[in-house]
Amino acid sequence: MLSSRRKHSHNLNMLFSQGALNLVGGFLAIIMWGQLESSVLDWMALLAILSGALTIIFVVKRKSPLSDSTTSLIFGLNLIPVYGLLWVSNSVSSHQNKIWVPFEPHELACLAIAFLAPPGIAIGVLGILVIPVLAEFQYMGFSPEQLTWLPAHPLFAPMAFGSFALILYFFRRHGVRIADLAAKSEAEAQAMKKVTHAILSIKDLANSPIQALTLDVEVLKLKHPDDVPIANRIEKSVHQLRDLNRLLDEHLRGSADASIEGSFDPYENLEKET
Repeated sequence: MLSSRRKHSHNLNMLFSQGALNLVGGFLAIIMWGQLESSVLDWMALLAILSGALTIIFVVKRKSPLSDSTTSLIFGLNLIPVYGLLWVSNSVSSHQNKIWVPFEPHELACLAIAFLAPPGIAIGVLGILVIPVLAEFQYMGFSPEQLTWLPAHPLFAPMAFGSFALILYFFRRHGVRIADLAAKSEAEAQAMKKVTHAILSIKDLANSPIQALTLDVEVLKLKHPDDVPIANRIEKSVHQLRDLNRLLDEHLRGSADASIEGSFDPYENLEKET
């Protein structure tokens, strides 16, 4: 149950972060590329802002668990306006007839996907690979005149960042799994500790009846000699209960949690553990 809650929380946090990035990125695109005076670029920026805002609203209002497949689907849909911004911004910049550095936002986009680490491997890997592929196709479509305004080897950076982002993505996924396993182990340890406390409290409650039975056996032997066989059977059962009590106490105190101490109020202890 804890693992499911943790996964649900991670998925929502990841989508919230992606929504915030789309929202902020759309506004930054309008500010940075506003001077390019491209209506298509403005629409792509507005689409990114809209997708980011809708994703944030969805996450805030979502109460039920969110599966990995649904999370990955939403993540992939949110990448569409990002790809559009990357393509249109470079297309518009390539017609300005001045020196410019292409594909810089591609590098940040690769790293952002890797850091967010979507749960679906296909979405994560393809989401990263599409970015340098887009750069490659767009570079191949530039005219000789447009290429003269570009620095040497402009594709090296997006390819290098894409490769690094893939490695980072798998490290992030591994880190998420390790954190999930650690949280699960901690929850299991806490559950075992609660069970141990409860059993020790029940054992404490059983001590008083055992002591009472021991006294009753002695009284029965003294006052009713004819019932000595019955008293002996009761006494044997009491010894077995004491041995069981001792073994249970040694096992729980020695292996489950060395810091556990006997409760002075077993009833209060049991109420706390329930």
